[in-house]
Amino acid sequence: MTDHIRQLTTVISKEADLAVQLEQLLDKKLEAFICWNKTQLEQVTAEEETLIAQFQKLERRRIALLETISADCLLDGALLTKNDLGALDESGELRRQFDRLHSASTIVKKRNTQNQHLLQHSLAFVQHTLSVLTNNFQHPLLDHKV
Repeated sequence: MTDHIRQLTTVISKEADLAVQLEQLLDKKLEAFICWNKTQLEQVTAEEETLIAQFQKLERRRIALLETISADCLLDGALLTKNDLGALDESGELRRQFDRLHSASTIVKKRNTQNQHLLQHSLAFVQHTLSVLTNNFQHPLLDHKV
């Protein structure tokens, strides 16, 4: 089981590394949004998709290891909690990597929310501008009699 805990620690460490990379990438994405740089946005999005694919692969590995460790502890289909896993790791490294992953993931969620709000506000601005422009044909802005 110690080997599985060590493998799980490695997987979670790699996930945390990816989350930090994703955090940095989201900063670049925000910059591309603000500058309306389509080329940079496409490049950042492609990099983001690559990181997410790597993250998904690691997540599948993490779940498989968690199932194996839980089965070794004779749990009937239930999975160990973070605290249970931390108790199995005498070095405390697993808990540190969990905390690192949690911190980076929290920042990524926050950045994603910020980017989503920015896009929503930008879209609302564009829709408002289009509305003003198209309504001009029905309601002139200037009174031609003046």
